[in-house]
Amino acid sequence: RDTLLIACGPAKLSLVDYDPVSHTLVMRAVFSFDELTAGGAFEHGVPPLLRASPRAECALLAVHATSLLLIPLRPTATSTLAVAKAPEAEPDRAEELAALVAQRSAADGADAHVFEAHAEDDASWSQLPMHEMGLTHLRDVTFLRGQAPPVAVALAEQTPTFPGRLPHPSLTCTCELSAFSLSVPSGRATRIWRAAGLPSDAHTLVALPEPPGGVLVIADSSLL
Repeated sequence: RDTLLIACGPAKLSLVDYDPVSHTLVMRAVFSFDELTAGGAFEHGVPPLLRASPRAECALLAVHATSLLLIPLRPTATSTLAVAKAPEAEPDRAEELAALVAQRSAADGADAHVFEAHAEDDASWSQLPMHEMGLTHLRDVTFLRGQAPPVAVALAEQTPTFPGRLPHPSLTCTCELSAFSLSVPSGRATRIWRAAGLPSDAHTLVALPEPPGGVLVIADSSLL
């Protein structure tokens, strides 16, 4: 049975099933994340951003322009939110990948970038540290195809610019791509690569099918 994930402003998520017999939509569950703004800054008028992984392992929901939520779509030890049926004995390779990234980073003289999510008590979702991940001004996020565990690529602008800086290219290439391998059971995001210096007018990411795979960055005046 097909299931739709619908994000509604300011910060709500609905799960809707399609009934092929009656050709109707049946509401399964509704979640509200409005309380995430309590005691913190947030931006009004920014619609939620929802992306699901191609294999339906998880979804990412950005709300209030300040919170990035990791939502499992298959049953786990700590989550009962199931949209897709879990595969048989599929290992979670994110922990292995995190160790590999740490080894390579140590060899290159750099630190591994592993970010732990904050999970609420009795919640089926976890909140990723958006600011620590360098996603202060998130433009878009998508999932790469053919990746296990799921890999999310985010487009963000750490330091916003303005049109008056257009004559200075070094001050207008302010967007950045970051790829994160997601461990859904542990709520961990491991940054595996990053690309800086993208145009400030970049706004959309499109995951490309394999081969060759990768991601297409769409800007107002260029394609990358």
